Amino acid sequence: MKKTIGIFLIMLLPAGSFGGAQSAARRVLIEVKDTAGKPIDKVTITATNKERGDFKKAYATNKKGQSAFLLPLEVKVVDFLLEKEGYQNHHETVALQAVQASKEDMFYTIPFVLYRVQEFTPDQQRRAREADDIALGFFNRGIELFTAVRFAEAVSQFEGAVEARPDFLEAWENLAASHFRAEQYEKAIAAARKAEAINPQSVQMIKLISVAYSKLGDESKAVEYQEKLKGFPDTELSAEELYNMGVVEANKGNDAEAARYLEKAVLAKPDFALGHYHLGLCYFRLNNLPGAKTELEKYLSLESEGENAKTAQAILASIKD
Repeated sequence: MKKTIGIFLIMLLPAGSFGGAQSAARRVLIEVKDTAGKPIDKVTITATNKERGDFKKAYATNKKGQSAFLLPLEVKVVDFLLEKEGYQNHHETVALQAVQASKEDMFYTIPFVLYRVQEFTPDQQRRAREADDIALGFFNRGIELFTAVRFAEAVSQFEGAVEARPDFLEAWENLAASHFRAEQYEKAIAAARKAEAINPQSVQMIKLISVAYSKLGDESKAVEYQEKLKGFPDTELSAEELYNMGVVEANKGNDAEAARYLEKAVLAKPDFALGHYHLGLCYFRLNNLPGAKTELEKYLSLESEGENAKTAQAILASIKD
């Protein structure tokens, strides 16, 4: 008898009473994919609502890149934060009504696309294009001013270019050159270092830094950057640069190495008096007396009254003796 009554009572319950808790909630299905359309699992999804400061839920996607959950009916707008290592965090505010399957159905499907850290989102691409246009405008005006020998004005344009696009190598290089030509050597060094950080193979910037330090009277730093040039054996160096490298080696007692640089210096610039003088000294210390005689005589023919003339004459006299 009790069994019969139980069945009768169940039949009297209103339709839909089972799952009544679910009918009083919104059913949400999140789908997360990458830019290739592949599902992403283990994405942490945090849902919050500004109107309800106490509302905060956390979910995770399964192997299909999906996560299904319930939300209270009073929550109509949700702030979603999606996080996964290797991907950019994605924040989006969703009005649930806009993704509702139908007015009668409390079911909502919300798709998301996550971009990897090295990828550009559409918004990032748009902003990058805008930054490129702005940077290029500044850069072109800077080149015009630099060509017109208006270096101080060119500086402001190149500064605008690197502000718009901090990785704009050519703008950093020209900013360094503009500061250098305006005799702002410390600022030239700072800009050249930025360029060197972007492109460590930027020989021109290494040269500029070396010369700028020399202009500031910091010969130790100038020598340090001259030394870096040795790492670029195929780089075309000026006679002055070869001379400086030769003098550095000579000061370290490496006369054979110094002679090689100085030989190239005087070959590139035959009337380079100091080049001939120091090459003559190297030859003398290496006991290459004929070579020393030739180079020192060449020096005296170019600078008979030069500051090193007496030394050159004394060495020549000792060779003849």
